[in-house]
Formats: sequence, C-alpha cells, structure tokens
Amino acid sequence: MALYRAFSVGRFKCSGILPKIIVADYQGEGYVLKIKKVSAEEICLDCIKDFSKKRGLIVAEDKTYLTIQSS
Repeated sequence: MALYRAFSVGRFKCSGILPKIIVADYQGEGYVLKIKKVSAEEICLDCIKDFSKKRGLIVAEDKTYLTIQSS
C-alpha cells in the first residue's frame, strides 16, 4: 500500500487535482495502480509519469489508463 500512499498523499502541482486511482491486484505481478487518464489533464499525466520514474517505478500506458507498479 506504500505505492498507493505515494500517490494519494499530495496533489500534483500542475492542476491541483487528485486523479482517480484504482488499486488492482494482478496475481502474477502483485499490486499495481491504474490511473484513469480522463480524470487528469494531459499536463498532469506528464507530472504523474515524471513523479513515478523519479521514484524508480514502472509506468505503462494504454488508451484509457496509466499503469504504475514497483520494479
């Protein structure tokens, strides 16, 4: 849950919003965070990616979600 806490504690400075975060349990990969892209502005998505990469997290992206998991 430390992964979830890292994203839910503060707001991203670009937009002052807290994007919708879903915790998903993938049996083979463990817990991941799914962030719904429509819940954040495009600029904020870049902040989330940068925030994640600076902390050594893996970021994957598809049409609807950003998926973040620990390495």
